[in-house]
Amino acid sequence: MRGPSVGSRLAVPLPRLIAGLSACDSALFRRWWPGVEHEVLELHASVPIGPEPDSVPEGCDGPLRRCASSLWAYKVDIACLTRRGWVLVECKPRSRHKALGQLLSYAFWWEHLNGLGRPAELLVVTTDILPEVRAAYAAHGVKVATVGDVDGASGHFY
Repeated sequence: MRGPSVGSRLAVPLPRLIAGLSACDSALFRRWWPGVEHEVLELHASVPIGPEPDSVPEGCDGPLRRCASSLWAYKVDIACLTRRGWVLVECKPRSRHKALGQLLSYAFWWEHLNGLGRPAELLVVTTDILPEVRAAYAAHGVKVATVGDVDGASGHFY
């Protein structure tokens, strides 16, 4: 199954580290999460998205399909359901242009392949971002939350 599911849903408030994320992405998430936790109705991590992988055979169902879902090439780091709708979040240390393409692709697949409607917001959580990269994100409607050593968690979705 593409998109959020019972298998990707995590309890809110978060009881443990985010399974499925890299150690670095998990650390970024933990810095950002306390400031937005109050706004989140549902939280999902490592959400499969986009076209199914070629390695999943036709007619593959049940436990075998769940196992194959770990092979999906594309996964949204975090999908949060808020009162405004779904927010897709990519955690990227020292964010550059890569996350922009990822999030725009994820938004397309979310709307067209998952049938969940257009995401309300696209967000990158990062420790550092160049001004020209921030401008490129803004031009495409992607918001940025910086969780560096000095400024801590964002306190809200921006």
